[in-house]
Amino acid sequence: MPRYNQYDTEKLVGELLKHEGYEVVRESHLSKEYHLTVMRNDKKANIRVKKLEIDGAYKEPPYTIYKVEAFRDNDQRDAALGYIDFIVGYNPDNGYFACIPIVEFKNVRSNVVHEREGTRNEFLNNWNVLHEFFN
Repeated sequence: MPRYNQYDTEKLVGELLKHEGYEVVRESHLSKEYHLTVMRNDKKANIRVKKLEIDGAYKEPPYTIYKVEAFRDNDQRDAALGYIDFIVGYNPDNGYFACIPIVEFKNVRSNVVHEREGTRNEFLNNWNVLHEFFN
């Protein structure tokens, strides 16, 4: 199992977004709130990239439940909310990702994503919410 590397993950997510037709700018060195800016049709979205990991809090779930810990603490979250449009969690072990709108993190630092039916499963392995943002 490869060790998680934030820099490599940002690069991989950027490549996935380029494949979707977005112009991607790496911002890690300029902003502590977000890592990537994606653009299309003169509109932009700021993305914070984090690890999408299996949530061990669930004992023997019927399917995999993932967790994205987007912020270290509430102060970091509160400072960043106005700058970020999406959190993208990426799992380097299986290539799964979740593109979650920032509003889902308004009062929490982390969120779960269910692999099948259930909480936020609509955000797993698709960019629909990002595409809708740009339409």
